[in-house]
Formats: sequence, structure tokens, C-alpha cells
Amino acid sequence: VKACSLLDISVQMPCLGHTFNAGIQQALQLPKLAGLLARCRKLVEYFQQSTVAMYMLYEKQKQQNMAHCMLVSNRVAWWGSTLAMLQRLKEQQFVIAGVLVEDSNNHHLMLEASEWATIEGLVELLQPFKQVAEMLSASKYPTISMVKPLLHMLLNTTLNIKETDCKELSMAKEVIAKELSKTYQEAPEIDMFLNVATFLDPRYKRLPFLSAFERQQVENRVVEEAKGLLDKVKDGGGYRAAEDKMYALPEEPPVKKLVLASTPPPTSVINSMLAEIFCQTGGVEDQEEWHAQVVEELSNFKSQKVLGLNEDPLKWWSDRLALFPVLPKVLQKYWCVAATRVFPERLFGTSANVVSAKRNRLAPAHVDEQIFLYENARSGAEAEPEDEDEGEWGLDHEQVFPLGDAVHAGFFGIRDSGFV
Repeated sequence: VKACSLLDISVQMPCLGHTFNAGIQQALQLPKLAGLLARCRKLVEYFQQSTVAMYMLYEKQKQQNMAHCMLVSNRVAWWGSTLAMLQRLKEQQFVIAGVLVEDSNNHHLMLEASEWATIEGLVELLQPFKQVAEMLSASKYPTISMVKPLLHMLLNTTLNIKETDCKELSMAKEVIAKELSKTYQEAPEIDMFLNVATFLDPRYKRLPFLSAFERQQVENRVVEEAKGLLDKVKDGGGYRAAEDKMYALPEEPPVKKLVLASTPPPTSVINSMLAEIFCQTGGVEDQEEWHAQVVEELSNFKSQKVLGLNEDPLKWWSDRLALFPVLPKVLQKYWCVAATRVFPERLFGTSANVVSAKRNRLAPAHVDEQIFLYENARSGAEAEPEDEDEGEWGLDHEQVFPLGDAVHAGFFGIRDSGFV
């Protein structure tokens, strides 16, 4: 709170991970989809609990030259686990059908063609969200400037309702899109904050998802922020001045001296008189000069070549500090805000399975040990090829040796206090 007050940040930025989870969970709780997922769980449980069915599944996989792998259960309330279950069912669709055809006692577990089509649509819907999670977890750069481009991509491609979508899938897309829009676009200050953060990223500065009027508003906000910083510097305020006061060394007691009356040299007197006439500060002229300086710097920034998506925006700004003396100060205010309330690699990763609201005081070393044991226990329980393992992103397969009820905390209960 104190850091936000020093930086004059009044926006309470929502967590992208929590927003994803809220929207997707609402969609998966729609009556038709909830019923389909319940049938999928029963199907998976049948193969996991029956040794005969498991053996028949293995034989069918051998006949079709497929890698041996078990079905995945989603015993946890997180969309990543649901996606893993649906993906595996989709991959093993014909093998599963072959086993159930020969098992006359369990024909009722067979899914209809329309249900398989819905499963395929759900996988296609959730896959981009998984890819976004992977990208955020692997990113070495500030993530706040990526929020608006990612939202634009998801809302206009993944969540765009198609004519071929079934009714359930269309409703799911509508629910998720509504949650994303409500969280990020209906609050004007949050929307403007994200637009400015994106504009200051040389990779996304063109803002193609905004109108010309909206882009001009973003540029005006940047100019106002920069002029405000110049005003603070002029007044002796600003962040650096506050830090200097905070960490200033105590003054030594004055030493008594004999002060001799001395008259200033004529040159300094004349300079002072001239300064009063020609070097006056403040007023309208200074404001106009600062405005022109900021506008020129902003125009120069816009004329620079757009940075590649895989290049480092921080290095780009660092290499051009002499060219842009003011804009990087504005950048610091906006880019210090994270897109997620927890580090993405923890929010979307295996550590989300280990650290829960009840375990948020674990030391980092102990968390590493727990993750090591968790990964080894899970890999030992599932004889799968390594390239099929998706546990790094929290898309758990079997959860055979769960270390707690922590996956709920993957989006709802994690706190960072134990890792400071």
C-alpha cells in the first residue's frame, strides 16, 4: 500500500489468473457441460478401478500402435485438470470405444457422437488459455503490458462464437467473455492503465485494438504523467527526493567558527541581478516548454521501429535512456504492477499443488523439496513418455500421491508472504 501511494497508483489491478479461473469455472458449471463432465469422470473412474478394463485398454493401444498411457482424472477443481482429462479422452476416443463395445455390462458409459464433438470443442476452447499460462510462466519481462493484447486475442479469436459451435459451447464462450470484459474493460481506470502499459511497450505500441480517438487519449495520459513527474522534479519532490530524505545521514553538529564579514565579488552580484531578469522559472512559459519536450519525446518514441515479440523491451528502453529521459520514469510506474498477484510460474505451475492457504508459510527450500517429491511420485505412478507430461503447468494427470488440497489454491488461496 505504501509503495502504491508513493508511486501514486490508485488502481487495484485484478489478477489475470484468478479471472481466467472464475470465467472458465462458471462456463464449466453450465448444466449441460456439468453433466457431460460428470459422465467423463465416471468413464475415467471405470478404467482406473477395473484391472480388466485397464488391460483391455492397453491391448487396444498396442493394436493401434499407440503409446501406452492411462486416462486422466480431474479430481481437483481447476480448469487445467479438466483440460488434461478431456485431451486424453479425445486422444483415446477410438480405443475407449473399442473396449466398451466388447464390455456388454458397461455400454451405458459410451459417449454419444454429439458429446465427443462437445469434448473436442472444449479442448479447442481451453487450449489457448493453457498456452497463455505457459507464456506468462516462461516470460522474463513485465507481464502487465501483455494483458491487453492477450485479452484482445482471446476475445476476438478463441471466444468468438462460430456458426458451427453447438449451443453449450456458444454459451460457455459467452460466459468467459463476459467475465473477462467485466473485470478489465468495464472499469475505466483499469482499462486506461492497461492501455498505457501496453503503449509503452515497444512491441505493442501501435495499439491496433483501439480506435484513433482512444489511442489519442492514451497518449494524452502519458503526456500528463510525464509533465507531473517534471513538476515534482521542479518542486524538489519526486521519488528520489523522498528516498534521499528517508535514507539521509544525520547532520553533524555545527562547528563554531569565526565568521568574517565578506562582500561578494562584483561578478556574482551582477550574475544574480541578470538571473532575476532573464532566468525566471515557473509560470506559463515553463509549462509550455515541458509540454513541448514531452510531446517531442513521445513523437520520437512512436517513430521508432516496432520491437519483435521475442525481443527484450527492458533492454530496448535501457539502451535508449539518453534519447528518452522522461518516458522511462512513466514506464516504471506502470510496469511495476504485475498481471498476476502471484508469480505466474507458481500460479500456473506445480508449486500451486504444494502451496495452499494452509501452507503459505513454507520456506522456499521446503517448497522445492515438496515439488521434487510430488513430481517423482507422479511420474513413478504413470508410465508415460516424458514429452506427454504436462505437470509443469499444473495440468496434473493422476494426482496419485496428492500433497494436500492445494490445487484449489492454484487460483484462490495462494499468498506470497511465505516467499519474501
